[in-house]
Amino acid sequence: MTDNEKIYIYYITKTELYDRTLTTMRSPYDNTEAFITDKFSRRLSNKYAIILSQKLHIGRIKKTIHPSLLHMSAQWFIDVFNNLCENNELDFIEKYLENM
Repeated sequence: MTDNEKIYIYYITKTELYDRTLTTMRSPYDNTEAFITDKFSRRLSNKYAIILSQKLHIGRIKKTIHPSLLHMSAQWFIDVFNNLCENNELDFIEKYLENM
């Protein structure tokens, strides 16, 4: 797995976990994905996603990752994220964000 793929997994996981703090509803298409319906929570979710996306340069990174990553379930990202964290494979991202 490339560093860019790890960064993308980090981004998707962090935004999904944040969204889960905003609602208990789940998507009808993916029962592991948060489903936000109210405007206030949607704004909070979008703001968080935009800020993190800009910090991690997700627009650029998304062009370099394997296309299959774009279609995984929310829970898959979280499970992979947890596995990567256990192996200290995401430490470089945390250090990068701390030094911004």
